[in-house]
Order: sequence, then C-alpha cells, then structure tokens
Amino acid sequence: MNVVVWILLVAASVVTLSSTLGAAIMRDPLQRLHYVAPPSTLAAALVTAAFFVGEHDKNVGLKVAFAAVALAVMNGVIAHATGRAARVHDLGTWHPTRKEHVPMRGTEGEVTS
Repeated sequence: MNVVVWILLVAASVVTLSSTLGAAIMRDPLQRLHYVAPPSTLAAALVTAAFFVGEHDKNVGLKVAFAAVALAVMNGVIAHATGRAARVHDLGTWHPTRKEHVPMRGTEGEVTS
C-alpha cells in the first residue's frame, strides 16, 4: 500500500479520535455538537483522498466521494435536529423563553427585540 494512503488514513483517524475525545470532555450536549463536524467532513475527505490515491478503479473513488458529500451535507441537518431536540428536552419548547433576548428581523429589515 502507498505511503500517502497510510498518511491520509492515519490523519483521518487522528481527526476522528481527537473529536471523540473533545466530545467526551464537553459537558453540554450543544457543545458536543461542535465535535461532530470534523469527522463527518474532514476525516471523510481524507478517506476519499486515500481512495483516489490508492485505488486503481476510479469508480470506487467516485462512490466514496459521493458518500462523503452526502455525509457532509447531512451533518448540518443532523446537528440542527439534535440541537433542537436537546433544547426541547431541556426547556420543554423550541420557542424562546421570556428571559431570553432573541433579536428578530422586522418587516423593514431592521433588528428589533
């Protein structure tokens, strides 16, 4: 196996393991969500690059690239749904409470309270 492939796979493993450690250290579920993105974007891109470098059949690389793009796109959707579920679990509702100051756009485009 090519040395470049090993380096790419080791780098993807380091990204994933460090993100796992970061998620384990965080106390708040919303803070943990920040550590979900690197494995699903950067590590997936590194694995895709390893397939393109190491595999002679480029169709395999294209399939892995499609899976990596789908994973990166779905990361935002899943992170939002997980954050929303955590907020509903903690507060019982998705809507802002009276104590929270959430700026809202008015009809003329200015930010109102």
